[in-house]
Amino acid sequence: MKEMSVEYKVDVMKSLVNVLTTYPKQYPLINDFIMHILKQESSEDLRREAIQVMSYEITEIGGEAKKQCLQEIAKFLSSAKYEKIHFQILGIINREIKPEDVTSDLLKSLIH
Repeated sequence: MKEMSVEYKVDVMKSLVNVLTTYPKQYPLINDFIMHILKQESSEDLRREAIQVMSYEITEIGGEAKKQCLQEIAKFLSSAKYEKIHFQILGIINREIKPEDVTSDLLKSLIH
């Protein structure tokens, strides 16, 4: 994807919400793609849009998708060096994690 413009990549990321709306059970595949983008791309706009897609999964799909997204963004948060995206991720975690959602794996991800 390196040869594509950032604007095009952002558009692709935005289109993933429509894909998830149509095919909600495809969230594991989409999450793998999003995590690859978060780790490989340096564009703040692209990262912000990727987190927005995961936020959509958390709020609209829920269930296992929510658990997986929270786990993935918590892991990313603990390893990321991108301060601006931290606030977006922490806002989602603060808004979406309820006491019954907290698992030892999730806490380990946030602490490390």
